Amino acid sequence: MFQEPERRSRHPLESTPYTAWLGVNMKVEFASDRKREEIHSFGVSLATGQFVERFQERLVNLRMTPRLPPNIHLAKNGLTLGKALAAIEGSLEKKLRGYDYEWAKEASQRLEEELAQVAHYYEPLIAGAEEESKAAIAEQYERRKEEIRWQYEPRVTASVINCGIFHLEGIG
Repeated sequence: MFQEPERRSRHPLESTPYTAWLGVNMKVEFASDRKREEIHSFGVSLATGQFVERFQERLVNLRMTPRLPPNIHLAKNGLTLGKALAAIEGSLEKKLRGYDYEWAKEASQRLEEELAQVAHYYEPLIAGAEEESKAAIAEQYERRKEEIRWQYEPRVTASVINCGIFHLEGIG
């Protein structure tokens, strides 16, 4: 997308430089038996490597067009998309390292309590079962433990919601 110029040049040979930016909106999910989500928006100038958080907020007030406006030229990129994405990932990782993960410790504790409760139910059941039933009960017990682990085990996932290349006159 291209930023529409705020004013048209009076001189037909005058050209305004536009810089390409990689904009990425990401969802970070903190999940266990409880769930919380955050949205993060980042922008990286492909010309200079300048990094901007809350990039989407800066784009909201700009008029954009899919066509290159007249009297505009594109500045040369000095950064690859891969390096720009790596900068975004690194920034998000650094931000997440600074978070409080007490919720994960609490979820792990609830996981252990649930597993103990299921063991308290299934282990005597398996011990007292007839030989032909033991394998089926043990299989059911293993499935139940996996379900509990999936439900309670703390995990943090980040995924890209959307992204794009935005050619902008100036942002900073």
